[in-house]
Amino acid sequence: MRRRIYSPLYRREDSLELNDIVASNRHNIDTTGLVCCWPSEEVLAYYCINHSDMFRSKKVLELGSGYGLAGLVIAASTDADEVVISDGNPQVVEYIQQNISINAETFGQTKVKSMILHWDHEQASEMTSSFDIIVASDWFTGAIVSY
Repeated sequence: MRRRIYSPLYRREDSLELNDIVASNRHNIDTTGLVCCWPSEEVLAYYCINHSDMFRSKKVLELGSGYGLAGLVIAASTDADEVVISDGNPQVVEYIQQNISINAETFGQTKVKSMILHWDHEQASEMTSSFDIIVASDWFTGAIVSY
């Protein structure tokens, strides 16, 4: 099943503003999700399209998704039960929500939502066990994480 995905919204300028740095410091987050759609995200989205069977009837979490391209692709091109597209930056999650809204008609029966999620907090480790599949691209944290 092929559905058209509308290009994700993202900032047109490849630069940061002072309020981005202020928000970054206030929430102890980085600003990489605000810069662009990274090539690794495009590769992950391509992989997910070509392995769509693995997502059938699954609950999927995308970590550190930036603008959410891979999560949107999973929601639109697979038969996943639910896709949660997350990022630790509240500004980025606003873009994710806009992208979900723009593409909602392409998701079929798949439930799709955005959420603020810091993967280096205890909440993340408790929560990840409720997902069947977790995807991420260019994912790095200074902490050692094991599941």
